[in-house]
Amino acid sequence: MSWRWNVKSYDERDEIGYLDDNSGYHWHGGKWNYRRVELWAKERGLLGESAVEYYRDTKAQTLKLMEEVGELAHAVAYRDEQGLKDSIGDCAVVLIILAAQNGMKFEDCLNYAWDEIKNRQGKLEDGLFKKD
Repeated sequence: MSWRWNVKSYDERDEIGYLDDNSGYHWHGGKWNYRRVELWAKERGLLGESAVEYYRDTKAQTLKLMEEVGELAHAVAYRDEQGLKDSIGDCAVVLIILAAQNGMKFEDCLNYAWDEIKNRQGKLEDGLFKKD
């Protein structure tokens, strides 16, 4: 497993947008892509280059994910639609960073999971899909 960030360099930012010190991020085309989060994480030192940083960062991101899942549960419990939207997005951001810290692309993780479940059989019980 590689602990190095797998996006080439800051020079790629021309393909996805750029950071303006005065007004923030500008993104070409206005379309969402996961590289925005990866670039944001790299600029903030969340994507380390050494094994020590890998372990520290991966552990920290996993704990951060648990924090965000707790906020998600709170939003569900209190029927907070805005909190739910925010928490789902926060969880996605943390997962994108966690994937990058482990040399993976989030899209590949989604595709891997989809390939595992797409033909799964089961039934709905109490609002949850229970696989056979």
